[in-house]
Amino acid sequence: MQVSANCQDLEELIVHVSERGDPYLAVALHPFAASAARKALERVSLANRKLRRLFAGAPYTPPSILEVLSKDPDEKIRHRVARHPRTSSATLAWLMDTDRSSAVHAAIAAHGNADAALLDKLLDDPSDAVRHGLCGNPHTGAAALASLAAHASLRQLKEIARNANADATVLRSLWARGDVYLRGEIAAHPNSPSDVRSEAEHDSEPLIRRMLAANPAATLATLVRLLSDVEGQVRAAAARNLAVPDSALKALVDDPSRQVRRIQARRKGQMREILASLAVDDDPWVRRWVARNSATPEAVLRRLAVDEETEVRRGVARNPSCSVALLRELARDPQAWVRAGVAFRADLPADALA
Repeated sequence: MQVSANCQDLEELIVHVSERGDPYLAVALHPFAASAARKALERVSLANRKLRRLFAGAPYTPPSILEVLSKDPDEKIRHRVARHPRTSSATLAWLMDTDRSSAVHAAIAAHGNADAALLDKLLDDPSDAVRHGLCGNPHTGAAALASLAAHASLRQLKEIARNANADATVLRSLWARGDVYLRGEIAAHPNSPSDVRSEAEHDSEPLIRRMLAANPAATLATLVRLLSDVEGQVRAAAARNLAVPDSALKALVDDPSRQVRRIQARRKGQMREILASLAVDDDPWVRRWVARNSATPEAVLRRLAVDEETEVRRGVARNPSCSVALLRELARDPQAWVRAGVAFRADLPADALA
């Protein structure tokens, strides 16, 4: 729809939309309208149950419309509002006080806009769905998580172990539960206490050591030791950890695990010496990632530009550090897929494009 030229201000636009009867434009204007004008827009946008159900679940619905829909007599509409990611904290609080359905409470417990004070009101709710939502909600406080952990299922305990608000005390108590996957989540948590991380480092389960290797709070000494772990997946996780300096990865250039070498080749700002060694790797995926790495020096890119693997040569063409001279050479590559990679470049010189 094109708005006519005489709609000079918001009031005239609202009148125009109300007369036109377009529910989508009415919804879009609703947050900016005054109280009286909102009523007129609601008569258009929420005229029937079909529209109300539509906007209760549409991702673009503004919070002001969701507030109106939270008072709808249709139970399904209220459930959709409670689940909607744009529903405000105030609307969620109103739903909590006026709607006793377990579905609404479960949606509030898992909602990203529910604040800690609102979530605390649900701590005594016996519903498994409500408790699960609380365990994973990023606004559930440490004290609330500790209270939930006392009577939580294993599934809920894993949610608590992943929650950023879980503190060292809660995580230490969960570690004692002994489940391997639960311990893995705890080993990966930045708030896990040092004694738990030390125990995880020497755990016989590779999963737990791998999760520890991915922990951003793991000490450099721990990560260096994990770089020489007997399990390739553990070494790979440690090599992926940004806390590990590139200099510590030199010993892994000839690592028997392709996964480890591929991760090295992908690291941004990787040492040129390491990239040069990986550029002659037997695994074409390693060479491909070296070809795409913006830290790869020109001399290495030139060698990869004549690689037998088409994808490696295309990787050079897609590298933002690839020189104009090298792009001109790749523009004459016998493989169309490589030339397509060159043609995709926004900085391609006119002669190479020709």
